[in-house]
Amino acid sequence: MKRFFLLLLSVVAFHWSSAQLVVTNAAPYNSPQYLVDSVLIGQGIQTSNITYIGAPAAIGFFNGVNSNIGLDSGIVITTGDIVNAVGPNNIGSAGSSNNAPGDTQLDLLTTSTTNDASVLEFDFIPESDTASFRFVFGSEEYPEFVNSSFNDVFAFFISGPNPNGGQYVDENIALIPGTTVPVTIDNVNIGVNSQYYVDNTGGPTVQYDAFTTVLTALAQVICNQPYHIKIAIADAGDFSYDSGVFLEAASFSSNGATLTSVSTSAYAENDTTILEGCGDALITVKLNRVTPTDSIVPYQLLGTATPGVDYVVTPNVLLIPAGSDSIQFTVTGLWDGIDEPNESVIIEFPFQDACAGFQPVKINLLLRDIDSLKLDFKSPDQVLCGPEDLYLYLQPSGGVAPISFDWTYNGQTSTGFDLFDTPQTSTTYYVTMTDACIGLTIQDSIQITLLSDVDPVDVEVGVTDYDLCLGDVQALNALVTGGGGAVTFGWYDMNGDLVTDSTTLVLEPEEGTETYMALAFDECGSSDSVEVTLVTEICEFEVPNVFTPNNDGNNDYFWIENLDKFPNTEVYIMNRWGQKVFESTNYGGQCVNNGDSGCWNGKVNNTGADCPEGTYYYIIRPPGEEERTGSLTLFRN
Repeated sequence: MKRFFLLLLSVVAFHWSSAQLVVTNAAPYNSPQYLVDSVLIGQGIQTSNITYIGAPAAIGFFNGVNSNIGLDSGIVITTGDIVNAVGPNNIGSAGSSNNAPGDTQLDLLTTSTTNDASVLEFDFIPESDTASFRFVFGSEEYPEFVNSSFNDVFAFFISGPNPNGGQYVDENIALIPGTTVPVTIDNVNIGVNSQYYVDNTGGPTVQYDAFTTVLTALAQVICNQPYHIKIAIADAGDFSYDSGVFLEAASFSSNGATLTSVSTSAYAENDTTILEGCGDALITVKLNRVTPTDSIVPYQLLGTATPGVDYVVTPNVLLIPAGSDSIQFTVTGLWDGIDEPNESVIIEFPFQDACAGFQPVKINLLLRDIDSLKLDFKSPDQVLCGPEDLYLYLQPSGGVAPISFDWTYNGQTSTGFDLFDTPQTSTTYYVTMTDACIGLTIQDSIQITLLSDVDPVDVEVGVTDYDLCLGDVQALNALVTGGGGAVTFGWYDMNGDLVTDSTTLVLEPEEGTETYMALAFDECGSSDSVEVTLVTEICEFEVPNVFTPNNDGNNDYFWIENLDKFPNTEVYIMNRWGQKVFESTNYGGQCVNNGDSGCWNGKVNNTGADCPEGTYYYIIRPPGEEERTGSLTLFRN
């Protein structure tokens, strides 16, 4: 069956204090089967026949998150007691004897006889063409017993079919990277392969005097074939000075190449988005094996974005150095200043796995344009009526946050998206907005005009009361003077509704009383208003019974008051013999005012001979009204 890494949270007797290594072999961590299947084994491995020979106190679980061991958690196997691995490093010879025998295979790796052996063994079937796990070896015999006969020893012996031919027979895969040299105290120390050596003198979290860096044990295998591994450690030459090997949780695995991580710059909204010209995507791809030599990794660039135009891959040649199992590279979006839709970047690695066949690793990224900068003042140009506190603030958009703002005014500077000031003179405020990444900028300004010695607003309308006849058209005119800054004017009805913002209001009122208010106010708080009242009545026309056309300037015309309210009115004048001496088909429109040329002047049809004194008769026919008839007397003296 497949084994998957699973850690159960339970109440166990951990040996710990804050910020140090934590170990336990309380249930379920006292079970070798549990430690292998639920802690050590990762993906692609099936296990069976798990056995452990050694002292129960010598094997258990560790948590190294708060330590400097280099591994978060896993199995620890020691030559004494796992408790002796817990820091601080305050004893130069920490250890305990289990009075257990050694191991004959480990005897072959040292010049001394081994004791206190702890041996964990199991069979496994890999699903890929490699099997590997990560480990750290530590010891109390560092550094004083380097190159002596008291060299505690450990090994990872693998047996099974060798894909290069033949069989592995107890092949030790605990090797120094890139070599066939086993990891021992003599082979990794301050003087030899020191790049893999950690001096832990006085260390607060781990007791061992020194330990290795995190190393990888790896074997090339044939997928779906049975293998056996023996993980063994023992004291050499004595029963003292503990040593231990730490095996990383879930690291014993057999799988193909994997995408380990993708992270983009802090400006992007997630780890799969790149902003044009603003940061990189840092990508790590991990193989299932350590490469023995420098290896160039082929890749394909796919997607809608154009390589070299929209983005670049750095380095353009991807090389995994000898002894490494991963590659790291960056994808950088290029700023082209063109507004365009989001584009895709796909990087495909055509890895070939001997067991699983073609297993490409694909990396999918989104390349996004940076939105154009926009800068708006939240208030227009302003007029101040004297020195007063001023608050200006902006509403920016676009670009890449954080956005910086630089103000300049009257030889002063300021930063921030808002500004407080008390200008003493008219001032222009300039602001420059710059985004955080590629330096996009945009500028704007606002004008503040400072006024002094301002006359108050004054509104004059002349006549404030009108008596009108129904049908009259009346223009109301207002004259506005004074005021500071922009002056706002309007005619309002008595409901407070604006009728017009023109200074002239032309009305044809309905019957009754109407009142309008002319109101003006400026930017300095000054205002003035005047009310105008119009009284409108239905007016009757009045026909005179006498008129004297003697050119004395008084009553020289036959003028009918209010007849102008009845356009297209017919008027006929006859003498006493019934002869027509004057006629008009629009007397109300032609004789609007007394003295108009259309008014009857006492002559025959207004142009002939003077009509003699006497009595005359009229017929008046207003449209839609009752006909009116009567007599009038014409006098000349």
